[in-house]
Amino acid sequence: MKKILWTLFMLIICMGANAQKKTKPADVQMPASMRINMNEMMPTKYPMKVLDGSDYIIMRNDSIFANLPYVGDVHMASYGAGIPTDFDHPVLNMKKKNKKDGSLTLRFDVRHEMMTYRFDIQLYDNNRANVVMSPSMADMVSYMGEWVDLDKPENAK
Repeated sequence: MKKILWTLFMLIICMGANAQKKTKPADVQMPASMRINMNEMMPTKYPMKVLDGSDYIIMRNDSIFANLPYVGDVHMASYGAGIPTDFDHPVLNMKKKNKKDGSLTLRFDVRHEMMTYRFDIQLYDNNRANVVMSPSMADMVSYMGEWVDLDKPENAK
């Protein structure tokens, strides 16, 4: 009788241990074309701002098309006022890394006029995105938004 109870007890413990194992989330895959629609902007020295949805980043193959607002201090003036954040340029030094939580981190540079912009983009499987833009001669700005895969027919415009 003791043997049967001990066996049942061990079986219950083993079943409980197997049920507690967590599965790793599926890794986000980098689409060939994607659009990140920005919802919020968080400047370094100014309050957060909710955006109207017209601000975006589009990535197609090895190029980036950006239309982003900028609020921050410029440490060295470029030609014209402020820093240009509307551009269409190739991506340089692209690095991709899948994180343990299943998200995908993209890190790359973009050269525009006298500025070099470092982008750190975190893509999550629930289509949320965090973007940090660090201009070489100005304060960094963080953005939060949602990304869509433009290669899917329902997202293509």
